[in-house]
Amino acid sequence: MKKIIVTLFALSAVLVSTAMSQDSTGASDLLVNVGTVELLALPHAEHVGTYVYGGVARPIVVGESVTLLPSLSVEWSPELGHWGLVAAATVDVLVSQTVGLDAQVLLVHDQPAWQFGEAAFFAGPGVGISLYLGAITLSPSVNAFYGLSDGSWSLVPVFNVSW
Repeated sequence: MKKIIVTLFALSAVLVSTAMSQDSTGASDLLVNVGTVELLALPHAEHVGTYVYGGVARPIVVGESVTLLPSLSVEWSPELGHWGLVAAATVDVLVSQTVGLDAQVLLVHDQPAWQFGEAAFFAGPGVGISLYLGAITLSPSVNAFYGLSDGSWSLVPVFNVSW
């Protein structure tokens, strides 16, 4: 299972790293993401911890109104002393000039401090919206994560800012 997870993180890193190449104008398609996450354990939506994160995404236009955004982020919870990596793929469907509907699939690695042997892994879908405000995009979403390590479920509201 860990080999599959490492492979998925590596694939995400390769997709995002293609954004480092510049187009003929010298511009890069790399987006910067920052945000905050609230982790709620189900079934009672009990607060577990709050995380902040930062990362990069690479928009890939796949249709007139559809964009795929693979991303790779680092998350950290000062409250829990945990950190980890988040690989995600978001499909954004433009419904107007200022609003997009988002569907996501995420893979999360989370560990206390530097104790990789105690890492937990989560995966799951999410839905959200994107509000395009010029160079800045605000993207609230909510995700459901299944604990690949322990079979738990969690609900994860997210607020993302990208530019």
